[in-house]
Amino acid sequence: MNVMKLTTKAQFTLNKPLLDHMGAKAGDHVMVKKQPDGSLRIQPTNNFVPLHTLQGCIETDLNHSDADIQQAIMRGYIKHGTSGLENER
Repeated sequence: MNVMKLTTKAQFTLNKPLLDHMGAKAGDHVMVKKQPDGSLRIQPTNNFVPLHTLQGCIETDLNHSDADIQQAIMRGYIKHGTSGLENER
C-alpha cells in the first residue's frame, strides 16, 4: 500500500513505481473515476480516445437517422438485455 500526503492545494504525487505500474509517464493525462463503493480508479489515458474525436474518421455510404439508431439500440436491449454492459459503467 502507498500512502501519500495531500498538499495545501489538495494535490498529491504518485511515485515512480506506481506510474511505471500504470504505464504512465511525466506529461501523460490520467483519468480518475469514482467507483460505487466510494473508492477511486486511476488509469492512464494513453489508450483513451474521446469518442467525439472519431466523428467522420470512417467513410461509409450508410445513412441512418437518429430514430433508426435509437430503434436499433432498443431492439438490442430487448434481445440481449444489458448483459455485457456492467464493465461500461
